[in-house]
Amino acid sequence: MNDDIDLATRRGQLLVSLRKQTSCKTRAEFCKKYEIPVPTLKNWEKGVPDEISVKGLKRIVSAFQNEGIICTEEYILNGGLKDENLTNAKIINDFSFDPHIEKLAASLNNLYERLEFAKVIGNTQHPFLNEGDIVVGIKHKPDDIVMAYEKLCIINTINNATFVMIVEKTTLPNIISLATINNDFKSHILLNLAEIIYIAPMLLIKRKAAVN
Repeated sequence: MNDDIDLATRRGQLLVSLRKQTSCKTRAEFCKKYEIPVPTLKNWEKGVPDEISVKGLKRIVSAFQNEGIICTEEYILNGGLKDENLTNAKIINDFSFDPHIEKLAASLNNLYERLEFAKVIGNTQHPFLNEGDIVVGIKHKPDDIVMAYEKLCIINTINNATFVMIVEKTTLPNIISLATINNDFKSHILLNLAEIIYIAPMLLIKRKAAVN
């Protein structure tokens, strides 16, 4: 599966998630309300590559915004991922590169069954985190979002996107803001709670070993 199809699939999953947050109970009801052909929306949600036209994108974004859901054309096109210029904020859920981390995971999992490990890429959270650091957090459901405010967390979404960012409260219902620390990469990303699988406030950091 190529990258275009992967992105289209994430985009489709995002559209389904956002539609289910609207006041409409079914796809047909949503399409009737916003004058979108049912087969067209079905193709978008199935993740058919290159299916969404510029006109269609504007229409679906306008519909979601009318329902009180905060989103943009770029947000939809990227499948819920952040802007390409902010890819340094992404982390990888893979600690097989470091056998010592595997041992640490096994040890800590005797105490915590909901641990999440992630390797930091880039320096969007510098000086608190640096590229190559490994962070560990304890998973919580989105319902527990209050305990994550103003904390650095690992956030995993239904679109297989993973972030390590500061979680901030917003004035919008069911919307949080993910923020960077490094002023050179200053950014805020709005995210619907319905898109979050888990959120893991950071428990500890394993610093990348210094190179002599």
